[in-house]
Amino acid sequence: MTRGEREALSQRICNFYIDSSNNSVKTTVNYFKKQNIPQTTIYNILRKYRQHGTTKYLPKSGRPYKISDKQLDGLVKSVNNRCGLSQRKLGRRFGVHHSTISRTLRKRTSVVIRKRRKAPKMNSEDQESRARKNCGKMYRKLLRGCDYHHNGNYLFWPDLASAHYSNLVKERLHKKNVPFVACQDNPPNVPQARPIETVWALLERKLYENNWEAKNLDALARRIKQKAKELDQKMLQAMVEGVRKKLRTMWRDELYSVC
Repeated sequence: MTRGEREALSQRICNFYIDSSNNSVKTTVNYFKKQNIPQTTIYNILRKYRQHGTTKYLPKSGRPYKISDKQLDGLVKSVNNRCGLSQRKLGRRFGVHHSTISRTLRKRTSVVIRKRRKAPKMNSEDQESRARKNCGKMYRKLLRGCDYHHNGNYLFWPDLASAHYSNLVKERLHKKNVPFVACQDNPPNVPQARPIETVWALLERKLYENNWEAKNLDALARRIKQKAKELDQKMLQAMVEGVRKKLRTMWRDELYSVC
């Protein structure tokens, strides 16, 4: 049935409803059912007329959403508190363009989707040279097979944040006899060689899975302890044992030969 035919049928039904049936829905339905018009169609037309006073097509609120509210819940669970998730892959999963995914998240949710960034490039040749030199120092300093810190065979390797090398922190580390990498020997901008960066990413994913949210700091602390125990110990050990090899490669070949 074309739009014009439907409008003509709607007009006939409404005219009969007003003039001949004395505003009786049942009489109108029975009359047009004899003309092989589906009962549902008749009821829908009468309901629209009684609600809006017309059977003409009314302007709608706008273009319907390509992603329904039910699909939106699944989309939020897929991206919330996760980094580096491809919007193109999400678009293929939901059968829409990746720009629709971006627009939907921006306008209909409070989720901020983040793009995974590669290891930062060096700011200068001097910094790159210093990073390669210090990777060599770290390679020679690290010992193979750190086994859960049982025998003191470990080395604390912070990044170069100024807070990590404050006097207060260094005094505390010396007091507890914790060996750490000196600031002048710490290679700058080499997150690709630091397994802790991968550990934080894995822990964050486990921490916020199923759209979990912390009610308070105590709940967050308990959650972190619980999810940290779920990390694969063999995988963590393999990551630690691979640090020395990565540092050697970055020292002898180039910084970005490791990713």
